[in-house]
Amino acid sequence: MKRRNFFRYASISTLGISLPVLGFTKQSNSKNQKEFYELREFQVTSKEKIVDLDGYLKNALIPALNKHGVKYIGAFHPTENTENQSVYLLIPYQSLKDAVGIMKKVAQDADFQKNSKNYDQIGNDDKVCKRIQSSLLEAFDAIPKMKLPQQKGEKIFELRVYESYNEDAGKRKVEMFNKEELDLFYKVGFEPVFFGETIFGINKPNLTYMLVYENMEEREKEWKAFIDSPEWAKMKDKPEYADSVSKVTSIFLNPAPYSQL
Repeated sequence: MKRRNFFRYASISTLGISLPVLGFTKQSNSKNQKEFYELREFQVTSKEKIVDLDGYLKNALIPALNKHGVKYIGAFHPTENTENQSVYLLIPYQSLKDAVGIMKKVAQDADFQKNSKNYDQIGNDDKVCKRIQSSLLEAFDAIPKMKLPQQKGEKIFELRVYESYNEDAGKRKVEMFNKEELDLFYKVGFEPVFFGETIFGINKPNLTYMLVYENMEEREKEWKAFIDSPEWAKMKDKPEYADSVSKVTSIFLNPAPYSQL
């Protein structure tokens, strides 16, 4: 196997060394079987290099993932009015086994190797990315599957990361969403794409989720309805949820032309 192709999947496939002892939910054929998500951040060297990255994602990586059974892959560009220079890829897997194994199959795929050749040959002096960071997330009990956006036409996605000061606080925030907060999200009109608890990745412990809006005006309206609701006023002061979030990061994204979401 080519050295570059090995490193392309090694970062996630090596997770399999310790996964069996972590006590994940046993896989089943149930409709409620929880998905796993890889959230990959490509920290491009400049916004101009997004063109090179787009070619690789559109013509090589995403078709190869589709070929090996992964559907509805999201690809997202930074919005124009932000200093963020990262492109995000959301890869949904039906099982933990898929999350570990499919990238290995992709790296060995002859079509993928052919279609990614131009990208692979870009030299260090003209490199596309400064770093590529990847996190593996397990879907929440209350939203075990990714939901496809219902909006047609232009959309704005919001990626939100809630960090917690320790593991217990993180678990309590996940419980808050599972038991109460997600229901309120639906009530005020939010449209979630996914919710996941980060199993491996940066800034743990954290949970990450994505919402989609028609425009920023809709976002402001829905968040105001949420914050002003009596349910939230009661929920946020419950002692069992105290100090469950220490930092919130919000990133606004546009779908890439080739995104499947």
